[in-house]
Amino acid sequence: MTENRFNSFTFQPFINEAIKGYGFKAPTEIQERMIPVVLKGESAIGQSQTGTGKTLAYVLPILDKIDPKRQEVQVVITAPTRELASQIYHEILKVTEHCSPEQAIMSRCYVGGTDKKRAIEKLKVQPHIVVGTPGRINDLMSEKALFIHTAGILVVDEADMMLDMGFIEDLDRVAAKLPENLQMLVFSATIAEKLKPFLKKYMENPKTIHIESKRKAAENLEHYLLPSKHRSKKQLVHDALLAYNPFLAIVFTNTKKMAEEVAYFLNSKGLRVGRVHGDLSPRERKQMMKQIQDLEYQYIVATDLASRGIDIEGVSHIINYELPTDLDFYHLSFPLL
Repeated sequence: MTENRFNSFTFQPFINEAIKGYGFKAPTEIQERMIPVVLKGESAIGQSQTGTGKTLAYVLPILDKIDPKRQEVQVVITAPTRELASQIYHEILKVTEHCSPEQAIMSRCYVGGTDKKRAIEKLKVQPHIVVGTPGRINDLMSEKALFIHTAGILVVDEADMMLDMGFIEDLDRVAAKLPENLQMLVFSATIAEKLKPFLKKYMENPKTIHIESKRKAAENLEHYLLPSKHRSKKQLVHDALLAYNPFLAIVFTNTKKMAEEVAYFLNSKGLRVGRVHGDLSPRERKQMMKQIQDLEYQYIVATDLASRGIDIEGVSHIINYELPTDLDFYHLSFPLL
């Protein structure tokens, strides 16, 4: 029998049970290098692309460090979008469901578009782990309902996207409430110059773990360049979708306006198309993601920014309607946790 290489981390039994449930036998490179750093209590910057397994690289060791007997916030995990925060939260639940009643770990997810009054009522008991968007976490802090000053760990997931979406000020207000001896874990595909002042403010000599992409695309992924000269691009996309007859296809655009235009055109041609972009209301976004997960759509049109970090299962085909201005957004592979 092949030895499970996760055993070398000497995690608590409930975490080992969760890993067994996942069916994992060996950590990914980011997990192998990041987990020991987190367990030691060191701050770190993990630079890796989507699909490297970074979520569990911090979730597993963080859960190992939680003291269930301390009924106070011990960890704050921030994400730039509601969908990504929700995904992280549900991965935590998958692991903590293996806890015994005596070692139960309470986590809560706080994002915009949800019932704030109800969240405040539930905060009469503070959770061990807070996952959420910086704006909603700040809201609950200003209402004097959420107390994060007791947290020793702050995770910033998709930091470059936080910057792109203008959330650094909200994030700064969250970080300012935390202790000086903070363990801070930052994950980002790229480290932009504008992000460095924030990192320098809160991180002193962090470990930097840079995972080079070993391949430009997922294995067994075929690429096709479709010439569009003298042809309508929207019609070309429509014809390609019909020709390939995908199980589930995503068409990526650069802007919300273009996403709407492409979705409208495809709908006008009789295709039932889902949409994922920043102009959807919180309720619409939540409903759309549920419909996508329930396989109610064969085709989805999405903007690069709004879709980043979202794990949509079953995608068989991707069409990049436009080449993104930032090639890190070029969609080549399918995400892992």
